[in-house]
Amino acid sequence: MTRAATLSLKPPAMRGALGVGRVKTPTMGLVCRREAELADFRPRDYFDLFLSVTEGTETLKLRWVAPEDARLL
Repeated sequence: MTRAATLSLKPPAMRGALGVGRVKTPTMGLVCRREAELADFRPRDYFDLFLSVTEGTETLKLRWVAPEDARLL
């Protein structure tokens, strides 16, 4: 694949080979996909739920941890 990509995709001014491989290609795909996710990221505020329950002198503090897709926005 390296030879075919070099001959068909490489611009004339570029020197060297255009590397394609079993590890390099999927790794670059992961990096590019993550870069796109980071570029599209928009922060949003969300709320956590806390509850204090008191019985006599005892106080119990409860917290609900929502899954990321069920957060209260």
